[in-house]
Amino acid sequence: MLISKPRRSNRGAMFWIVCLLGLVGIVVVAIALFGRDRPEPIAPAPAPAAPVAQAVTEDASMIAQERRRQAYLAEIRATREMAKREQPQRKPNEKCIGGVLYLKDGSEWKQQGPC
Repeated sequence: MLISKPRRSNRGAMFWIVCLLGLVGIVVVAIALFGRDRPEPIAPAPAPAAPVAQAVTEDASMIAQERRRQAYLAEIRATREMAKREQPQRKPNEKCIGGVLYLKDGSEWKQQGPC
């Protein structure tokens, strides 16, 4: 009777090879995640200006900012005043809603026509 020799199993060696490849993969991923993304060094801060020059610059910028703010507010006021002058004067019991004039009669509003 012919009996073949049993094959030697490579399971032990294969286990260690797979573990080594897994460990190498983990190291490569860790290097890719943490090693390459180092922040660039922060540039040194510029030297502060002399206190007097800095105060004068801040005052000038604050004055210019306040003038711009006042001009902007004046423009808004003028626009509102112009809009008020263009609106027709209505009685207290009249309203214009969506281009339709309504007149209050008792406790209900009645449609009068376009406004």
